[in-house]
Amino acid sequence: MNLFKLKPAKLLASINTTDLKSLIQTVTHLDQTVGVLRETVSRLRVELDTLKADYQKRFYEPKPPVKKPRHGVSVGGAFREDH
Repeated sequence: MNLFKLKPAKLLASINTTDLKSLIQTVTHLDQTVGVLRETVSRLRVELDTLKADYQKRFYEPKPPVKKPRHGVSVGGAFREDH
């Protein structure tokens, strides 16, 4: 039976209510699944943006100059020069 060729009244009469309930449940389930997937994608995008920012900061931002170590040895809080 081709449902597209039926007139609306005959179409409604030809649909089994069990099939209709099953279809509604399936569509509802798919709608919920799509909602969960959208939330997951949104969270993953935020996480990716955070990782990108951390990577940028770690590898591309200038680092402060490294302090050169002083020559000498610290002994008990007092600084002694090595000669």
